[in-house]
Amino acid sequence: MKALIAGLFLLCCSALMAQNRNTYSIQGKVIDENGLPLPYAYVLINSLNLGTTTDSKGNYQLEKVPLGTHQITALMVGMKKQTKTIRIKNQALEGINFTLKEDAQQLGEVVVRGENEAGLLRQSAKAVDVIETKEAILQSADMGEVIAQSQGVNVRRTGGLGSGTRFSLNGLTDDQIRFFMNGIPLNFMGYTLGIANVPVNLIERVEIYKGVVPIQFGADALGGAVNLVSPEIFPGFSGAVSYQTGSFGTHRTTLDIKDFNDQTGVFIQVGGFYDFAKNNYMVDVEVPDQQGRLSEVTVPRFHDNYSAAGINTQVGVKNKSWAKEASVRVFATDFSNDIQHNNVMSIPYGEATFDRQSYGLSGIYQSPDTHWLETDVLVGYTYEQRHFLDTGRYVYTWFGERIRERGSSGELGVASDQFLWDDNLYGRVNLSKSFNERHAVQFSTAPTFVSRTGDEKRQTNPDSRDPLTAQRDLFTLISGLEYVYRSKNDKLENRLFF
Repeated sequence: MKALIAGLFLLCCSALMAQNRNTYSIQGKVIDENGLPLPYAYVLINSLNLGTTTDSKGNYQLEKVPLGTHQITALMVGMKKQTKTIRIKNQALEGINFTLKEDAQQLGEVVVRGENEAGLLRQSAKAVDVIETKEAILQSADMGEVIAQSQGVNVRRTGGLGSGTRFSLNGLTDDQIRFFMNGIPLNFMGYTLGIANVPVNLIERVEIYKGVVPIQFGADALGGAVNLVSPEIFPGFSGAVSYQTGSFGTHRTTLDIKDFNDQTGVFIQVGGFYDFAKNNYMVDVEVPDQQGRLSEVTVPRFHDNYSAAGINTQVGVKNKSWAKEASVRVFATDFSNDIQHNNVMSIPYGEATFDRQSYGLSGIYQSPDTHWLETDVLVGYTYEQRHFLDTGRYVYTWFGERIRERGSSGELGVASDQFLWDDNLYGRVNLSKSFNERHAVQFSTAPTFVSRTGDEKRQTNPDSRDPLTAQRDLFTLISGLEYVYRSKNDKLENRLFF
């Protein structure tokens, strides 16, 4: 038996050796018309089902080609293939080279058309301007400069970073305009000092609604609205850190970290910012001399520091069968401002300050787009504390010098150590029903409850009643109903709402 197995083994080895003696290799190179090598081109003999690809230098080698005459072809996408006839007698072949020419007919033009969310908004029937912030981030612009790019919008600041702003939209101002971030009122997102002080690096685009405001915001904005939209979360881990510095002791830092597991749908997003500015720019003021005569001088501001810090974290799931998104968000922000002078810049201050802190928790649920009734629910709570401190006992000059002590404390008048506390409960429910591609109905309702109280810790008469301690409550409910009609091919869109 052992002899039989050994004989069969030797017979097989002899057959393999005989086969190897009757096969040979083919070598060569594939280049283009300019003599440049074509890497990863295909070289094959169809009749033998043999093939290979060229290396980075355009070289190839075909192994185990049997004796005989064969058709060998070289081809590559975008090039005309070339075929040669070879004959193998009793040796390997070398120098079988190919020169491929471009094939203009092989590849036609491929045009992919699509619109992002900003493009879809521009094409909709909504009266909206969309500003994308890509260029503004590279230019270190602030949010006030970004928004002012839109026609009919004017943003005026009373000073440098952190100062008060006056926003005008087509001539309308103040409470006639509403501000949002991702559809949530801006003051409920922690940015209580106004839209111009929101870091641009945390925003992807700005939507400016002029006159007509969609009902899904749930706001009584008769003059218009501005909505800041954060970047979308994509599968995988991503992050961004930015630092900007500028004149007058300005420093701005932002952090944005995202992680989204596409398989489980779980995501987490952490964002934060820190801003600081001395705002010690030069101003023209009138200063009295020793005889009391006023003369104009140019001096740096000495008591106008601004600092702001905030952090927010959002955790939830996306793209599930039961929810397009379900998430919880928590945040905390802290703003602090020095008060430099009175409204007409006639009296400088050296100690008066104002600061505010805000903390919040919110939850979001959005049903899948395929649900028979699309639902978008938002609930949240924020706590806000404002503190005004004016207990200075000295009179200051525009040069930052103390010239005398006051008879009583308080640079703005009567000494004050004032606190205000706000408790805010808010919600919004949007319901949308599409009957077909042409007809849809939407309903929105947004209740808000605000409770405010306070305390003046430096009362002139400690025995008198402090009016700030009284609790003041405000409840609002804003609802809307909308009918949407779209013609064939989306050539016409009508929206009728109440």
